[in-house]
Amino acid sequence: MRIFSNMTGLEKVVGITSVGDAEVASIPIGEYQIEVRAPGFRLFQDQITVWTDESTNYAHIELVPESAASGEFAAPVLLAPKARREMEKALAALEKNDLKEARSRLEKLARLAPGHPDVNYLLGILHLKLAETDAARAYLEKALRLQPNHVSAQLALGGLLYTQQEFAAAIPLLEGVLAADSQNWEARWMLASAYFQQQEYEAARRQLEQALPASGEQRPLLLLLLARTHLALGQPEPARQQLERLLREHPQHAATSAARQLLETLGHVELAAAASVPLAPVRPERIAPLRPSVEPRRWAPPAIDELRPPTVAGVPCSLPEVLRGARRRASELVHHLERFTATEQVRFEQLDEYGGSKYQMEHQWDYLVTIRQIQPGRFSVEEMRDPEASPSLWPSQILTRGLAALGLVFHPYYQNDFRMECEGLSVSEGRPAWQIRFEQRRDRPPRFRSFYAKSKRWPLLLKGRAWISANSFHVLRLETNLLEPAPEIGVQHEHLRIRYQPVRFRHRNVELWLPAEADFYIQYKGRRYHYRHLFRDYLLFSVEIGTPPSTEDAPGPSPPAPGSHP
Repeated sequence: MRIFSNMTGLEKVVGITSVGDAEVASIPIGEYQIEVRAPGFRLFQDQITVWTDESTNYAHIELVPESAASGEFAAPVLLAPKARREMEKALAALEKNDLKEARSRLEKLARLAPGHPDVNYLLGILHLKLAETDAARAYLEKALRLQPNHVSAQLALGGLLYTQQEFAAAIPLLEGVLAADSQNWEARWMLASAYFQQQEYEAARRQLEQALPASGEQRPLLLLLLARTHLALGQPEPARQQLERLLREHPQHAATSAARQLLETLGHVELAAAASVPLAPVRPERIAPLRPSVEPRRWAPPAIDELRPPTVAGVPCSLPEVLRGARRRASELVHHLERFTATEQVRFEQLDEYGGSKYQMEHQWDYLVTIRQIQPGRFSVEEMRDPEASPSLWPSQILTRGLAALGLVFHPYYQNDFRMECEGLSVSEGRPAWQIRFEQRRDRPPRFRSFYAKSKRWPLLLKGRAWISANSFHVLRLETNLLEPAPEIGVQHEHLRIRYQPVRFRHRNVELWLPAEADFYIQYKGRRYHYRHLFRDYLLFSVEIGTPPSTEDAPGPSPPAPGSHP
């Protein structure tokens, strides 16, 4: 793993342990980029901000196999929060056509992030608006060197080269735009016209016929160019049909005069084909979008159904066997964990739309959890924090509870409340793991998780994905979303992910997989929040101290089955 900063000049390279962790100490305050390279996986990139000399920061690393489908897990190009805010101001100035303000903002942005493709793209657009074509071309070419598939830069530079009649250079750029966005009518029109000017008439005809359905008010000009293309191919009858179509459908258009003149020369095909053809009227600074093609960084992880993590092809999965093993481990957990304590550290952030932190605070508690059966087939999980925690401690007025119980989704009492699917064999925490997707059944009352708001309990419908050890059937990692928003209490989105770790309690000679860290993202009343929970120093029955995490999946004895089922 490499962590570096272009601002502080710091660069450190550290190895990743066998359990998938890496630690970097003594990092000065500032904004940093993280890169992780591993054989067989795509390059991972992320960013992190160190706020104080004494803070501890965390990044979640998700490696994607090189074999994953193209476009899957595509991450946006990184841009630090300060630079993103400056970009928004530059975009606002460009949209108002305040070019003086835009230049000032973009010059500042270029000092903050000179190697970012979007920054160079916007500088190119600024110089196009200023009619400084040499500078515009240089910035757009640099944007494409930094990110060859930058669609907006391809369109802007393709349009500029087209207007400068460098058709051979414009064609591959415009083809790149259409490969990413086949509905881009302007790119297709320019490409057809460029092919015509290059005397590649058959390619021009194909592009024109694809462009016609969405051509709108420019349809008469395309019909005229299509007729001339047929003539250049020695096809007078199709050319006549297009010209008559133009006159019939658009009798008042300015192009009708040229269409009538062309009809009169159809008896002399060579004369008609030799008629000069003006360029399509294109202004690249109007065609290329101001907003760069790269989407802003996410403020929360992708939703459960937004992408499906890859699995190993050809490996069969027995869902009944996996669920049977996970049931046994969940029952074992409840059997041993009547009560446990831990040290809990919580970092709270309010996020902007790009995932940048607008505000941060931290708390630390002694954390006590009691799990008890309140009726046959139902548990109560009670949490106490010392000193006492309440929603008033947080600007969001939201207090998270019940994280320790999420793994009980596989307990016999609750498993039948969900539809479950085994998606295949994956890898989590460096271990082979069965990837299980689950979704709450609508024909059963939701009883697993709730919000408490307005002095009322609001049951939640959940969906999620879990990674279950292929060797021991412990839950290694788990993520959940809401099946639907809860507008009655202002919740638009929620994403929870938990990573578990093995903790051995020596006195009872038992190893349990307990939460190591949890990330909770929520959009509440239009604002975005992130809670990060870290757990350590586990004690069982308030007596025994948990040792550091084990690196082995060691199955334990099966506990007695519960007395009743849902």
